Amino acid sequence: IGVNRSELIKKLKEYEAFPMEADLELGFERIQLISFSEEKIIVRKSFRPVEIPDSFYLMVENHYISVYHSDKKSVYMYTGIPLKRLPVELQKEIIDMKYIDSLESLYQFLEAYSS
Repeated sequence: IGVNRSELIKKLKEYEAFPMEADLELGFERIQLISFSEEKIIVRKSFRPVEIPDSFYLMVENHYISVYHSDKKSVYMYTGIPLKRLPVELQKEIIDMKYIDSLESLYQFLEAYSS
């Protein structure tokens, strides 16, 4: 790569002080030289863990309410609550994929409408 170990470490320190904007947006924290040899160089970038928000969508599957993660693809739970047990306005909201903004709100819904 045209630099020795010391020069690479210096460049990594410079990068750590002024990282790329894209890395900052991803939560960049640090960069480390893990291994340096003629055969290979290993550099590790560390990022803050991304917090996944606890938000959900209520949806209807086979006439029952299912809870999906905010990606609308991964099932969080099958509730066993029949759609027809709910008030008509709430049924409409769930048919249109009702947004639930927190785990606490989800539990409140489940407590209110579970048998």
